[in-house]
Formats: sequence, C-alpha cells, structure tokens
Amino acid sequence: MNESLREFIGAVRRHVQRAVLAVGASVALCVSIWSAAAWCAVDWFFRFGDPFVRWMGTVAVVAAAGSAVWRYLIRPLVWFPDELALARAVERRIPALRDRLVAAVQFALGAPAEAT
Repeated sequence: MNESLREFIGAVRRHVQRAVLAVGASVALCVSIWSAAAWCAVDWFFRFGDPFVRWMGTVAVVAAAGSAVWRYLIRPLVWFPDELALARAVERRIPALRDRLVAAVQFALGAPAEAT
C-alpha cells in the first residue's frame, strides 16, 4: 500500500480508536457512578439490615459496571474495522471523494473492485 495512503488510514484508525476509548470510558464511568448512587439511595431508603441483601446489591452494581465496560469499551476496541471499512466510513463523511479513497485502498490491497 502507498505510504501516504497507509499513513492516512492509520491516522483515521488511531483517531477512531481514541474516540471509542473516550466514549466507552465515559459511559462505563457514568453507569458505574449512577448504579452505585442508585444502590446507595435504595439501601438508605429501605435500611436493609440483612448483609445478604447488601451483598446482592453490590454484586448488581459491579455487574452493571462490568457489562457497561464490556459493551462500550472492550467490545468496540477488540472488533475494529479493516482498512476498506475505514475508507468507506471516511467516504460517507466526505462525499466529495466519490469512491476514490475506496478504489485506492482496494487497488493497494489487491482486492477486486466492487460494483456500487
């Protein structure tokens, strides 16, 4: 692949990864804080005396935080599009390219041209 094209696709990839990391960490942090605050409010309002109920609430808070980390942080960073998918995404955002970027990436990768 041409070096300038490789650098451009690499820069787009790094930019998208940073954005996914920032959004995922923010969502996971918000879910963690709000679920902990909700559990504290429920515990304070009902004044649970049973340690088992308090442990189950804590487990629910940890499960909510873990599922948010998995859904919004780990999974988007592990599954990441290839160069061709990134080129298509750039062309959706910049329609003036008119399939030139996708064609250049396909040519550089040796992929067969697709009929659009």
